[in-house]
Amino acid sequence: ADDSALVALDGYQGIGGDPNIAYSMSIWETLQDFEQFVYKTVHGIFFRKRGAWFEPWSGPNYVLWDHDDPGPIPTSEGWRRLKMLADHGPSGEAYDLAYAHAARKQAQTPKA
Repeated sequence: ADDSALVALDGYQGIGGDPNIAYSMSIWETLQDFEQFVYKTVHGIFFRKRGAWFEPWSGPNYVLWDHDDPGPIPTSEGWRRLKMLADHGPSGEAYDLAYAHAARKQAQTPKA
């Protein structure tokens, strides 16, 4: 079996009606929980093979932000944050793992 093939879903609309854009959103208690899932579970296999399944995109593949509100996050909010990261780079409103690690390291550095 060809494990590099994606399954087309009937009626899948993608983002903005583009079925070539696949997305998922999830909420994590901690950054460490997120990293554990992404890199140390079966998800890591799919993450590494994404280049064989999806057309290259010059923007970021994911976005992180702090979310304390109850309830689900609208897909439009995730897309807005991803575009914010792509257009303006990482900030407290939309960031990547490198930014998160740098911010954590800076917070742990004693002030002189």
